[in-house]
Order: sequence, then C-alpha cells, then structure tokens
Amino acid sequence: MTLGDLKDVEFINASPDDMLAALLEEYTSITERTLAKGDPVRLFLMVIAEAFIRLRNEINYAGKMNLLKYAEGDYLDHLGALTDTTRLEATAAVTTIKVTLSNVRERDTDIPAGIRISNGDKLYFALTESGVIPKGETEIFLPAKCLETGDAGNDYMAGEIKTIVDPIPYVTSMANTTKTEGGAERESDIHYRERIHEAPEKFSNAGSYGAYRYWAMTASSLIVDVEPYSNEELAGIVRLYVLLENGEIPGDEILNMVYDAVNAEKIRPLTDKVECLPPKTVSYDLEVEYYIKDTADVTAVQKAAETAVNEFVLWQKSKLGRDINTDELIYKLKSISGIKRIKIKSPDFVSLQSIEVAVANNISLTLKGREDE
Repeated sequence: MTLGDLKDVEFINASPDDMLAALLEEYTSITERTLAKGDPVRLFLMVIAEAFIRLRNEINYAGKMNLLKYAEGDYLDHLGALTDTTRLEATAAVTTIKVTLSNVRERDTDIPAGIRISNGDKLYFALTESGVIPKGETEIFLPAKCLETGDAGNDYMAGEIKTIVDPIPYVTSMANTTKTEGGAERESDIHYRERIHEAPEKFSNAGSYGAYRYWAMTASSLIVDVEPYSNEELAGIVRLYVLLENGEIPGDEILNMVYDAVNAEKIRPLTDKVECLPPKTVSYDLEVEYYIKDTADVTAVQKAAETAVNEFVLWQKSKLGRDINTDELIYKLKSISGIKRIKIKSPDFVSLQSIEVAVANNISLTLKGREDE
C-alpha cells in the first residue's frame, strides 16, 4: 500500500457550522431561549465558536504530524528516527577531471587534492583525491567536487570546467570529462517521506526488490524512482535503472554514486553483481487540437492549455514504467474553463516496461477555433 492509498483522517471535527450549531443548541437547552441572527449573544457565541475551531484545527495538525502521510519539517525527521532514516543533507555536484602534463617527464608528478578548477565565473570545483602521474605518462583522471552545495554546480558539460585556479608545475590543462551532476538541496519532505515509507525494506540487506530500491535512493535526493531488475538470463546480476527528478536521465557520476551506495559490504549480497543504468527512453510525439467556447477568453485559455500540456509531459516522464496514456492530459484540459472539446491526434496508448520512461519528442498544441456552447 502506498501513502496515497490511505484515506484522509481528522482527529476531531473542526467544522465551523457544526461547532456553532452545537453552541447554540447548548445555549438554548440551558436558557430555553432561541437566539435571533442579530442577537448580541449569538454574535458572542460565534466568536467563541471561532476560538474553538482554531483550537480544534491545532489539535488536528498536532495529530497529523504523528502520521507519515501528513508529517512535515522537524516532525517528519522525528518519524524518520523511528526507522533510523535520516534526511539527506545538501550535496555538491561531482565530476571527473582529466589532468594533463605539458610534456612527458622522467619522474613521477604529484597532483595534490584540493586543487581548484573553475568554469571561469566564480564556480569552483576541487579535486577530492590526490594522484600521481607516473613517469613516461602525461595524464590522470581524478574525482572533483563543487565547493558550493546544491544544484548550482550541475549540468556543466564535459570540457566546461577548465580554468585552473591553483596552478601546478608541469600541468598544462585540467578539464572535466563527465557532465557535472549530483548537486542537490537538502532532501525535500516528499522525497524523505517516501524513503521513510520504504525504510522497513532495509532491515533485510539489499537483496529484495524493495531493499535495492531503498538503498539506491539513499545515494541522492535527486533520485525519484529506481527499478531493480533481474531474470533467469541475468542470473546473479541485478540491474538498477535510475530516474531523477523532473524526468532527468542520470549520467555516469550519479550512477556511480548509486553503485557505491548499494555495494557497501553490509548491504549487497555477496553473490550479486550490481549494474547501475539509466532507464530506457521511449519517445513519443504529442499532437493536440482543441476548440473553445464562443464566450471564452482566448489568451487565458491558451495559457492554461499550455500549462496543462507541460504538466502532462512532466507527469509522463516522472515515473518509470508509466504507460503513455493521454487520458491524464484530457482530464487536465477538460478542467479548463472555456475548452469545449479536445482531439488527441498523437500518441496512441503505449504500455511501457518497468525499466522504461516516456519522453516527449515533438509537442504540438493547436487552437482550432470557437464553437457554440
């Protein structure tokens, strides 16, 4: 059962109408006097009812902060403590740096950790490990981390981090060879809540479906979905397909982070070989035509329709194995005041495998005209 399957609960009735009715009934029962709408006593009781409602709302809030479905902030952290699941702190983007010498040398060249490289605009990465370029060779690959946490250091393509801030003798160039990624803000309540819900899976080492999924998601708060996969043909091999927030496809750096997380000595079963992979993408073209009512505001409807399409495209690629299903888009568009009818010309329904994600290729949204209501 997912948290979304749970019914909403209230610990105490906080209906303003019910509270006022109860006070009026109690007053009438005691005094045998019926209050008119403008009676000062009735107005006073309405003030008392408002105070009770505020108190009851606070009681409901306090009660819900003990439930995983509703808890937020520090309350959620306390629930996480029950299963030893701590919130992931902000992380910095990482990459791999290629260090190149100007010439072949007759002796080893030390490359110390901490050497900084920049994108040329106040964003700095630093080598996290030292290394040695052996004599006779001219290059080495070393890991580096952004000096600023959060997503500021993400999405720099290979070769963009290349300005040497701390020069090293004999080194002529330093540049990233992988896309920078992995930088994330402090884990959000939504992501953290999902991990707490799956935390019981970790009581078994990563061998079950749920355990592999749980431990993989501890690698980064950017990860929104993981699909562990194996079959008879992959005997002894477990493939983890990873999807990032906003439907982003992970690169080598994040996949390496996931690999490290699930391969810890006390987590991975000894006989398993783990492979971390990006999901397989299934492309589709989205072509939508719609008509609006005669009285509709064209500008407002067009803006709302574009928003609905963008939300659908994001929804479609935000979970692995989510079938390409335009019913969700039709629902969103039909909810817009002023739209009369909708025609989805593409795509047709497509059933996806659990290791696939749907990604929109070409998007076309066309207002065909007005029609009588």
